[in-house]
Order: sequence, then C-alpha cells, then structure tokens
Amino acid sequence: MNNSIFTIVNLPQVDSTNNYAANLLKNMSAEQLCNTVVQADFQTNGRGAFKNLWESNAQKNLLFSIIICPKVYAENQFVISKIVSLSIIDYLKSKNISAKIKWPNDILVNNEKIAGILIENSVTGHKISSSIIGIGLNVNQHNFFGDFKASSISLLSNNQKFNLKKELMFFLDFFKKWINFCSIDNQIIVDKAYFENLLGSNTFLNYREKNTEFQAKIISIDGFGRLVLETAEKEQKIFAFKEVELIL
Repeated sequence: MNNSIFTIVNLPQVDSTNNYAANLLKNMSAEQLCNTVVQADFQTNGRGAFKNLWESNAQKNLLFSIIICPKVYAENQFVISKIVSLSIIDYLKSKNISAKIKWPNDILVNNEKIAGILIENSVTGHKISSSIIGIGLNVNQHNFFGDFKASSISLLSNNQKFNLKKELMFFLDFFKKWINFCSIDNQIIVDKAYFENLLGSNTFLNYREKNTEFQAKIISIDGFGRLVLETAEKEQKIFAFKEVELIL
C-alpha cells in the first residue's frame, strides 16, 4: 500500500466528518487541503444524503471524508459520485463481496445497505474547485437500528473482525485509481463501469413515483446524474434525486 498522496486526520469523535472538512476549508485553501482524509471513530451527528442521518456504533465502522480538487465542470459533477461508488465496489470485491450501486448514492449487498455516500461540492466559475466526499462503510458492526436493512463486511465474512485503519488504507488504494478517471477524457470508461454495477440496469424492477407504482429498467444516467427509466410499454421517464423510489 502506498497512499502517500493522502494526509490522514484521525479524530476520536466529531459531529460529522463532512462538517469538520468544511470547517478546514474555511481556514485553508482547497489546494492546501487536497487529498486530506478526515476519519472519526464516532460521529455524534453523522449525515447522509438528502438530510438523512447516518448512524453507526462507535469504533465499529469506517466514517471518513476526503477533500479533493477535481477541476470537474459543474455540469459534469455526478462523475465524482460515480468514481466514489466504483471505488467502494472494487474495495468490496477485494473482500469477495459482490455489491451493487443503488442510484444515486447507496451501496447494497443482497439489497442491504453496506455503505452510503454524501458529496458536497464547491463551485468556482464553471468548475468544481473542491469536493468533500463523505463515506460511511459498515465494517465490524453486527446489529443495526430499527427496521433498517443493513449489513457489514464482518457479517459477510464469517464474523471476522477488521482493523479499521488498515481498511481505510486499502480503500484509498482503490479510490486513488478511480480518481484518475475524473477527467472528461475517461468518461466512457467511468460510465460503462458505473452502469454495469448499477442495481436495475437493463433489469425490470419496481419503482414508486408519488403514489403510483410501475415496473421499469434503467437504460442510462444522463449528464446531470438523473435516472433514465424505460417502462415495459417502452415509455421513457427521467427523474432527478428523490423524485422516484426503488421498491426493494
């Protein structure tokens, strides 16, 4: 493992690693903080996408945020979500765990959530000047809250216990590979890999739009990260985040 490009900040406890990273960016430039990783043993107010909470037992899981300076055009910002998702997919594959991406930002194994992603971008001009990538990855936790359908690497590996700091380094190896594909020149490679690992790609599943349920398959993700579905009647529907729900 050679992760020398990353600076690791380890915290025993924080409200949110994304909040901590955002505060760092208030006092230092994005260039100074590029490839900084903020990792916490416990978050008192962990945040998921769309103002959801991300709950995790202390010292059981990987909770971290990565600051990058991708210089991606604002209209192409969903590529960041794609490369983060693919990094997690490849990392889990190295553990002999087959996962799928549930559009737009969840990683599932057997329809149970094993990881979540929260990305917060800052735009300067027409480009993303900095991106805070928050990741919650279930590693050693065995019991989850309420009716939440979740799993962990340990549960999927005969209850083996994993060293969190080592696992973070392993993950960063895969992230380092995929971050190099952020540029528009590599968009075809990223799009193909993302689509192949997307839950529901070219497969009919059940969806809910408001109070209406229907069957459809994913035929693409457009340049704005919107979901493009095709129904059994060959009708195409395009949805932005939170406009449609996959029924599992």
